[in-house]
Amino acid sequence: MKNKLTFLFNSLKQSIVNKPIAFILLILIFLATTVCCCLPSRYATNEILVKYSNDASSLFEMKASKFKENRMAIIDYIKQQEQEIDHNGNMWCSMTIMQYDCNLKIDGSPTKFDYLLVKFRVVAQPNDLENKGNVCNIGDSIARKYGISEGSTINIYNTDFVVQKIYVDGNGIYLPYDAKIDNWYSFSPPPDPFSGKTYETRPSIYVDGISHEEMSVVHSQMRKFGCKRDNTDMAGLTQSFIVVLAMLLIGMVASTTVMWYWLKCNSKKYSTYKTLGCSPAMLAFTMIIETLLIALFAISIGLFVDFILSIAMQETIVIAGFEWLHYLLLIGGPLSGILIITIVAVTKRALAMPANSKYKI
Repeated sequence: MKNKLTFLFNSLKQSIVNKPIAFILLILIFLATTVCCCLPSRYATNEILVKYSNDASSLFEMKASKFKENRMAIIDYIKQQEQEIDHNGNMWCSMTIMQYDCNLKIDGSPTKFDYLLVKFRVVAQPNDLENKGNVCNIGDSIARKYGISEGSTINIYNTDFVVQKIYVDGNGIYLPYDAKIDNWYSFSPPPDPFSGKTYETRPSIYVDGISHEEMSVVHSQMRKFGCKRDNTDMAGLTQSFIVVLAMLLIGMVASTTVMWYWLKCNSKKYSTYKTLGCSPAMLAFTMIIETLLIALFAISIGLFVDFILSIAMQETIVIAGFEWLHYLLLIGGPLSGILIITIVAVTKRALAMPANSKYKI
């Protein structure tokens, strides 16, 4: 083992001394790969920190037919979770549906709505609609447009609801979650005037204020009701990781060219080793270790650059508590990419070199 280690380090020393330009290029390309991943990695880690340091929130969508069929079952399940989960009063759940071609009566006067946003607050703190009978709340925009005030009566779904509150900056009409509804309006907007196609809007259910572990249980149950999770809230996180991956791929492409140049510059030395009897496996192992030692040196310099950036941007990008993830991405990403390129290039080079005999070093 001692002889092998001596052989490895002597081989690396010869490569550096005899081919300094190739060595510097290899250092620079590995360093550039690491440095280019610094900021994307910090942004991705920050996204993870923001998402998992707070309570979980999820938006679910479902077909209108499933919503009408399972609405009360979903409500019963959510209300049960409210009682069983220790959420410190932070839990929140609401259902939102878009209704079209709505015939309402406001204080007895027929009023036509082309579309209307209807919301059911299942869990809220405070839930000022719970256990108060046929009452509703109205968004300020609708109230001003149709002259609705507190105490007005709105007939929706063939049921009279008394307006108890007008929400400033609110939108749509807010109904009790247990409102008895037999006759829904249309879930489909008018056909597109150009294509003639129509589609059915999907009711949505928003759940917030519980732990990520509890939310995973809710996800499982909601799927049984026909709900599908809306992952648009993951867009920022996905984009950050795509940028990290893009930087790694660019670095791998650039590393390929430099790796071939490095191996070509040292081809004579490696051929000599093999001619003297070095086995293909040992030769490939030597070439890989040489490259990885250089990569680790370059990545170490990249970590120092990242440290300087962290001082300059510590108030802009906060990753406190998730430093392990950042350094896992920053070290593991470039190192894995370099290892893949190295193994492919080195294996081809080592196997292609001629040898007269084998001698174990």
